[in-house]
Amino acid sequence: MKKKYLIIGAILLILAGSYFYFTIKRDAQAGNSSLAGPSAVATPVFGTRTGTSTPVGQGFYGSGTAASTTKVIYIGNETDEATFAIRILTASATPNGYFDYTIFGSNDLGCNTATTTSTTGNYYVLGDILWNSLSTAVSGRITATFANATGTSIFLDDLNWRCLRMDATGSSTSVWVTAVLKE
Repeated sequence: MKKKYLIIGAILLILAGSYFYFTIKRDAQAGNSSLAGPSAVATPVFGTRTGTSTPVGQGFYGSGTAASTTKVIYIGNETDEATFAIRILTASATPNGYFDYTIFGSNDLGCNTATTTSTTGNYYVLGDILWNSLSTAVSGRITATFANATGTSIFLDDLNWRCLRMDATGSSTSVWVTAVLKE
């Protein structure tokens, strides 16, 4: 009887060992590449678009000295990559229109529901959330010269944030920005 249990135990041990060996080997061969495809729909950040219609940009006018607009995108814990597509739709030639942006990340609870005002019902206020600068690669200025014809893409990978926040300002421009997330 004991011999029978030893044989069954040895077979189960071999099967479990084989399963873990091949699972680890498969994961090591996959490397750091993301296996899932992009999200079905690009997330609007600034501006709107319905279906395949012409996008409607969000206008940025004035001196552009401070972040005039902030948009928070909840990406969750499974998102590894995000691509921001920025297109200047219209811009003034004099002065040359531009769009400034900075992207931050946060893991604070409520980062996706934070509001800009503090009232009794608002548990999370945007200013109370700890936002971290990702790197110097995710802030910059896009000038309107040729940008409206070609667009600009910002690719972020190895993300470990719950939310991304884009602060934006500009002068004499209308901008359309979307984000495509990938697990």
